[in-house]
Amino acid sequence: MEAVLEESWKLSMAKAARNRKEIDRELAKPTPDFARIAELSDALADSQQDKLRFTVEASHINRLGLELVAKRETALSELIKNAFDADATEVSVELSDFESEGGTLILQDNGSGMSRDVIRDAWMTLSTNSKVGSDKSPKFGRPRAGRKGIGRFATQRLGRSLILESSVSGESIGHRVRFDWDKQFKAGRKLSAVWTHIEEFSKPIETHGTTLKIFDLRDSWSEKSLKTVWKSILFLQPPFPITHVASNQWSSSSDPGFRVVLNGSNARGEEITISIENDLLQYALANIEAEVDEDGVARIQLKSDRLDFTDETVLKTKFLLTGPVRLEARYFIFERETVPGISVRTAAKLGEEFGGIRVHRNSFRVLPYGEGSNDWLNLDRDAGRRAILPPANNANFFGYVSITDKDNVLLEETSSREGLVENSAFHELADFVRQALVWAVMRIAAVRQKKAKPTASRVEVTPTSTPPSKAIEEGFSQLEDLFADLEDSFSDDQARDSFKGAIDEVRRVASEAATQFEARAEEERVRNIEYENMLRILASLGLSISVFGHEIKSATSLTSGSFTLLLDDLHELQDGAQKVGLLSTATTLQSAINRVFDLGGYIEELTSFTGTRKLQPVAVRGSIDRFVGQFSSYLDKHGVAFDIDVVPKGLRTCPMHMSEFDSILFNLLTNSIKAFQRAGTRSPAVRIRAFQQGNFVRIRFEDNGYEIPVKARSRIFDAFFTTTEFSRDEVAGPGTGLGLTIVSDIAANYGGEAKLVEASKGFKTALEVSLKSK
Repeated sequence: MEAVLEESWKLSMAKAARNRKEIDRELAKPTPDFARIAELSDALADSQQDKLRFTVEASHINRLGLELVAKRETALSELIKNAFDADATEVSVELSDFESEGGTLILQDNGSGMSRDVIRDAWMTLSTNSKVGSDKSPKFGRPRAGRKGIGRFATQRLGRSLILESSVSGESIGHRVRFDWDKQFKAGRKLSAVWTHIEEFSKPIETHGTTLKIFDLRDSWSEKSLKTVWKSILFLQPPFPITHVASNQWSSSSDPGFRVVLNGSNARGEEITISIENDLLQYALANIEAEVDEDGVARIQLKSDRLDFTDETVLKTKFLLTGPVRLEARYFIFERETVPGISVRTAAKLGEEFGGIRVHRNSFRVLPYGEGSNDWLNLDRDAGRRAILPPANNANFFGYVSITDKDNVLLEETSSREGLVENSAFHELADFVRQALVWAVMRIAAVRQKKAKPTASRVEVTPTSTPPSKAIEEGFSQLEDLFADLEDSFSDDQARDSFKGAIDEVRRVASEAATQFEARAEEERVRNIEYENMLRILASLGLSISVFGHEIKSATSLTSGSFTLLLDDLHELQDGAQKVGLLSTATTLQSAINRVFDLGGYIEELTSFTGTRKLQPVAVRGSIDRFVGQFSSYLDKHGVAFDIDVVPKGLRTCPMHMSEFDSILFNLLTNSIKAFQRAGTRSPAVRIRAFQQGNFVRIRFEDNGYEIPVKARSRIFDAFFTTTEFSRDEVAGPGTGLGLTIVSDIAANYGGEAKLVEASKGFKTALEVSLKSK
C-alpha cells in the first residue's frame, strides 16, 4: 500500500514540475497567454497533497439563471432593478419576433454605466458584495433594489446568448463583452477556465449607460404571455408616486424620476399597449390612504369626490413589528352608475387583470402580491363567504403598500426574490392593510345606502325579480361556503385546487352568460316598448280610419247617383269636341273616386268584422277574392297580374278575426308594391297559393319585384327593420318596419309562423304564412 502511495506522489510531483516549466516558458513570451497561465497555475495548486479547495463548475452559471431566477417576469425585473441602481432615468425594453422561440430582447438604460474594471470586478463576480456598505445609489441617493448580485444572470434565464455594452461619461471608449451561455458554460468545465473576450468601441465622450442585447430567447411567447410580461414590467413602478427621492447627503443631484419605456411588435407589426392611469384609475369611487407611524399607530383617510364625502379614523390595533408603512389604494365598484364613461364589463375586466394590493419594496414591486391568483389579504375568500357584504374582492382595489430596507428591517424578501418571508411582521402588515380596506369599504357602503334613500323628487323602481346574474352570484357564494367547510376533506392540495378552479370557471361562464342574457333582455324590452307605442298610435289612428270608412261608405250611393246624372247631361251636349273632353275627364274622375270607394268599402268591412270581437273560421278563397276585388282598380292601374290558387276550395283557417287575415294579405301586398317600385318591374305579378298541410293552412305569397338581400333576410321580421323608408304610393305608403312583424305576430298567435321560402321560377321573393286549420 505504501508503495502505491509513493508512486502516486512521484507522478504528481513530476506533473507539477512540467507545469512549472510550461508556466516559465509562457511568461518568457513577448505576449504571454494569461488564460493558459491561469489554467496551469490551477493545476499546479491542485497538485498539493496536504491542501484542498472548492471549485465551481461553469454550468453553475446556467443553474443560477434557470433555477434561482425561476420566472421570466422576475428575470426582467432584476435587469431593470440594476438600471435603477445605476441611477438611470429611463430604461428602454424592446422585444421582437416573440411569437416563436429564438426572438430578441434589447434592454438599454442611460445610467452611470460600467468601466472595464467594474465589469470584471462587479458584473462578472458571482454574488458580489459591491453594494454592501453603500445602500444608496451614488448620484440620486436611491435605495438599492438589486442588492444580492444575481440580477445579471437573469440574462441567461431569458436567452442563450448576450452582448453586454457599457460606457461611462467622460471617456471616449466603451466596452463590449459577448457571452454564449449554453456553449461556454458546460458541465465538466471549471468556471475559472471560461474566458470571454472584451472589446472596445468608440463613443461620444458625454454618453453613458448599459445595453443588454439578449438573443435566441428560450421561450416561445404568445401575445397573451407577452402581455403578462409587460404587465409585470409596468407594475415595477407604481402608477402613482410612492416616495420622493430628493437631493440629500448621499447624492449631489435631485432625482428626476425613473421611467420604463416599452416597445414591442410581433411578426405582423401588431403592438400591445396598456394604460392603467387613463383606462382604470380615473373611475375610482374613492381614494384610501393609510399609514403606520414609528409608534405603531395606524391612521386612515378616505376621500370620495364622486360621493362628496371624506372621513378618517385611527385603528385601535397597534402595529409594532412592521415599522413605518404607507398604503395608498383606489376603490372601485363595477356598476353602471359608478363607472360612467366606460362599460361595466370593460371596467370589471380591467379590475380582474390589474386589481389588487401590491407590495413595493424600495420603490419596486415584490411578486406575487396583487397577482390574480394571489389572495394574501384573504379578500376574495371572505367576499366569497359573504363575511364582507359590500364589494371587497381584490379586483375592487388598485393600490400598493410601501416598505423600505431602512424602515422595515423585519420584512425581508425570500432568497428566490419571489415574495416576503412570512414571519410575524408580515402577518402584521397584512392585518393592517386588511383592516384599513375593510373600514373604508364599510364607510363607503354606509354613505351609498344613505344617498340611495328615495326623496320627493326621486322615484325608486324596485325590480320585481332577482336578476339572473345576481342569483348566480348568490348561488356560487353558497357553494363557496360549502367548499370552505369541506376543504379538509380533500386528499391533497392539488385535488382541492383543481376543484376550486373548476368552480371558478363554471362561475365565470355562468356569470358571463347571465350578463349577456340580461343585456339581450334589456334590448328586447326597449324594442317591445317601442313596438307597443307604435301599436298604440296605430290603434288610435284606427278609430279615425273607421269613422273615415263609414263616411266614405255613406257617400258612395249619393256620389254614384250624381255621376250618373252628370254623364247623362254630358251625352246631350251638342259641341262634339267639348263633349269628348268633358266625358274623358268625368270618366277619369269617376275611376279615381271608385278607387277611393273601394278603399273605403274595404275599411268599412274590415272594421265591421273587427267590431264584433268574435272569432270565426275564415274562408280562405272567399277572403282572398274579396281582398283582391277591393283593390282591383288600383291593381289594374299598375298592371299587377294576380294568380290565385286555393286547394281545396273550401279551405278554412282556425277561428280568428277577419281583420287579422286581411291584415296579413294587406301587408304582404304593400311589400310587393314597394318591391315593384324599387326594382322598376315592368310586368309586375303576384301569385297567391293556399293549401292544406297537416293541421295547418299555408298561404304562399310570391312576387317578381325586388329580391331581399342575403344579409337582410334574418332581420325582415324584426320590428322597425325596413328597406324602404318612404313610398309615394297611395296604398303602399311609407315603410314603418312593422308590416312583417305584424304578420309574424298574427301567425304566431294562431299556432303558426311566417318565414321566407324559396321563390318559384319567375319570381324573386316568396313569403309563407302558416295558420292552424279549422
